[in-house]
Amino acid sequence: MTLLFFVFTESKGNETYYYYKATAASSPTGAGKVYVNNSNTKKEQTEVSGKDTEKTATVYLWAEPSEDYYFVNWLKGTSVVSEEPDFSTNVTVTSTTEGSPTTTAFTAQFTRVKAR
Repeated sequence: MTLLFFVFTESKGNETYYYYKATAASSPTGAGKVYVNNSNTKKEQTEVSGKDTEKTATVYLWAEPSEDYYFVNWLKGTSVVSEEPDFSTNVTVTSTTEGSPTTTAFTAQFTRVKAR
């Protein structure tokens, strides 16, 4: 599963708004279902968008293995960020221009169960 996090910014008066988009997919493809949201409410969606004045955003992730697979972990780049299938994480937003959004990728790894 790969999670991409896009952030766009816009200024209104004295505030700067950060726009973000998070998407999710499983790895390997078809090994499980993945969901993402910007609230702790599980919805059957693989994409979420939001707008905030903060330079961080919280993303909630869920992973459900398909038959014959089990969940291994969530990665951010090559670093393990969770060994739990359901978790939340804060993403730091550094972009100050709408045309150059911050992108953060997460991957939910699944492994096939070995036959007996």
